[in-house]
Amino acid sequence: MEIRAVSSEQYARCKTKILRFAQRCGEGRITSAALRAAQESDADLERGSQLLLMMDGRKAAGLSLLLDYGRTASFFVVHPDYRGKEITVQLIRRHIQDVGAYSCTVAVTNTPSLKQCFRAGLTAVDLFTGPTGKPTLLFISPSYESILSAKSR
Repeated sequence: MEIRAVSSEQYARCKTKILRFAQRCGEGRITSAALRAAQESDADLERGSQLLLMMDGRKAAGLSLLLDYGRTASFFVVHPDYRGKEITVQLIRRHIQDVGAYSCTVAVTNTPSLKQCFRAGLTAVDLFTGPTGKPTLLFISPSYESILSAKSR
């Protein structure tokens, strides 16, 4: 399997397929706000944004979308046939390597995603009530605060 970064032009062409995959394989755990942000985002995957696909030949095993370092939206989805292979960990680490920082929110009832965030080296820094009314953790990469403070200068 290999991770492929999707260009802005490719994103514009395949956005509908990506969102369908996320809805079909996300088991209802991706918020409507995150899906809406992905739908409304233009094809400009610059400045802290990236779409990664984990491919098994020509078949998508998983994907991860990061918009504005996760401040606008971030989500990851793995096809049921590929779960348990730490695909999410690989995708998150690649985002951090390529973009420099990563953040996401995960409901505390979503145990599989919580495990993957901790395994990827993310740190939970806040607990709040999420958009679905559930307690939700904010995760950030170790470099998150330093990258964003440097970008704001």
